[in-house]
Amino acid sequence: MPQVNKGKELLVTTPNEIGALGKVTGAVSAAGANFITLSAWGEKDKGVFRMLTSDNVKSSAELKKLGYTITETDVLLVNLGNKPGTFSPLAKKIGDAGIEINYCYATAWSDMAVLVLSTKNNDKALGIITAS
Repeated sequence: MPQVNKGKELLVTTPNEIGALGKVTGAVSAAGANFITLSAWGEKDKGVFRMLTSDNVKSSAELKKLGYTITETDVLLVNLGNKPGTFSPLAKKIGDAGIEINYCYATAWSDMAVLVLSTKNNDKALGIITAS
């Protein structure tokens, strides 16, 4: 059975410029926080960062000092085994329950995979995941 926890993700918007990643990671470091997850990409003129940190309050404060826009979103953190087909049955159950998935991203290392999942109904999805 996968482990699942509720989490708060920061969505940080910056100018899409060289050095933005260093500024964002530097602000989180200055906050004394660690990254739990990080996903980053550029969209035309803006940089977009989705992250969970060990201290979102302090991280947000440091990022705001740089003039960045920050939004906090409820997400689910799912700890899955790192083997083929682990997420597929879970995704099917969520879909069969009529829950729309907004987005997800994951990383895997060794025998563990961590999935960040945002749905239209995280509480219902949480129930489905914990029952799996």
